Amino acid sequence: MASNIETPGTYYRIKNWETLFENNRSRLIKRLDWVVLPISIGTDAYAELLDHPDGAAHLGFWCACVMVAGKAHPRGALLRDSGAPHTPTSLARLCNIPAPTCQIGAARLTSLSWLEELPFTKQGLLEGAVIAHKPAGNAQVGAKKTQVGDASRARAEGNRREGNNTPLSPPSFEGGNHHRMSRSEKHKEAAVAEIRRRSEKA
Repeated sequence: MASNIETPGTYYRIKNWETLFENNRSRLIKRLDWVVLPISIGTDAYAELLDHPDGAAHLGFWCACVMVAGKAHPRGALLRDSGAPHTPTSLARLCNIPAPTCQIGAARLTSLSWLEELPFTKQGLLEGAVIAHKPAGNAQVGAKKTQVGDASRARAEGNRREGNNTPLSPPSFEGGNHHRMSRSEKHKEAAVAEIRRRSEKA
C-alpha cells in the first residue's frame, strides 16, 4: 500500500511531538543536536511495526523521521529547509534510505498513528507551531520540575567553574511534559515568526 504523502496540500508531523519527544530542557534550545526518544519496546504498536518482513527497516526510517523533525521549523513537522513538505522520495534522498522503504514505512507509521498527515496551509502551520509550544501539564507540578532543572544547571555551572568540563548529557524522558513558561512563550513566538518569514518569501 502506497502512502499519500505525495498528495499536494498535506504534510506529515510526528504525532504528539511536544509531549513525547521534548522536555523542559529541549524547549529552551533553539537548534537541537539530540532528541528525546521514548522507549516503545514492549508496546503493541512496536510489535506491529516489527511484524513485517521489512519491519526493522521501517523502524530505521521512523528514527530518521524523528531526526528530520527535530531540525524542522516548527519542530515535529517533516518539512524541508525551504519550508516545503517532505515526501518519501525527498526523505529517501536526505536519509539515504531506499525510496520503497520510505513509501511503505510512511504508510505503516501513519496507520499506527506514529505519523499524522495534516493540511499544508499557512494557517495550519501557524496553528501547529502554537500547539507544539503550548504549555502542557499541571502548572504547579511544572514549577517544581523547573526548580529541579534550575538546581541541576547551577550544579553544572559550578562544575565548569571548578574545571570540570564534562559536557551535559541529553535530558532524561522524565518530566517531558513540563517547561518554563517565559522561555516557552519566546520559543513559540520565534517559531511563528519563522513560519511567517518563510511564507512571505514563498
